[in-house]
Amino acid sequence: MRLSVVRRRGDVIRAQMDESNVTLSLPIVTIGERAMKSLRDGQRLRVLQTFENACNLVSESGDLISVVRQAIGAGPHNLVAAGLETAPDFRIVNRRSAGIFTIRERHILQLGLFRLDWSSAECWEAKLPVDSLAREGKIQLWRVGGQALELGPNVTDLMPLVSGKEPVSPVAVAAAGGWRQLSAGLRHGDLTACRAGAADLAGLGNGLTPACDDFMIGLMYSVWATQPGDLARAMCRAMATSARSRTNTLAAAWLCSAAKGEGSEHWVGLFRAAAAGELSIAHFAPLLSVGASSGADTVAGFVVGLRLLLGLA
Repeated sequence: MRLSVVRRRGDVIRAQMDESNVTLSLPIVTIGERAMKSLRDGQRLRVLQTFENACNLVSESGDLISVVRQAIGAGPHNLVAAGLETAPDFRIVNRRSAGIFTIRERHILQLGLFRLDWSSAECWEAKLPVDSLAREGKIQLWRVGGQALELGPNVTDLMPLVSGKEPVSPVAVAAAGGWRQLSAGLRHGDLTACRAGAADLAGLGNGLTPACDDFMIGLMYSVWATQPGDLARAMCRAMATSARSRTNTLAAAWLCSAAKGEGSEHWVGLFRAAAAGELSIAHFAPLLSVGASSGADTVAGFVVGLRLLLGLA
């Protein structure tokens, strides 16, 4: 048996090797509140998807836990692992149906060859800081977000919903009716219309998370940014409860966390920058770069929601 230690930026990865296995011990630096609750419950986990920079797990009760590299950042469902820059990517994790992973020790999750230790992790608060956001900051979010969307690297098929132009792409055409219902519901605080519109939009579009689900997540962020807490909670809950059973596990988890006013590290940073009067297109860059179009779809929903709810031209 050999033991090698690699140090990178103060983080330590321990690689213990023998003839049969390799184990990489990685510290978790931040953990989302939702992920923390699922891990504390001690439920068995199965692999949902694996990618280079993330491994999505689902618990027995259907809760999402995402183990991610630091470049992706914190989020309500995320365990952010340090030191992965020098480690193999997550696609080597066992994806067989028998690939069930459990908590072996307190604060330890053995995920294939990755031994994840969250004993020293910071519990991350995912709530969007909306209370300190003045109207001018909300208008800046709409204005700069629209500019970033036009200049961004990824294109959304839902752009006609933002621009008001005639829908051309199949997903925009399919979404038009649901969007009319949902936008009317949001404008008038009509929860029945919110439910009906969200039900029509749920699951529409391509991608790991369907385009219209991402669009609705952005809409929910705009609702939290502009509406009083009780009304925002009611409208977002109406959307999420109607949509979650009509889409996949990953999208449903993010719809439900958005309905509670929770977002990723980059969304929280965006709101803080707007509140401080320091917003720039650069703050939208990490949001727009998510997936092939997921980030652009989410920002599109956010921008059109701000325009609608702020009464902007």
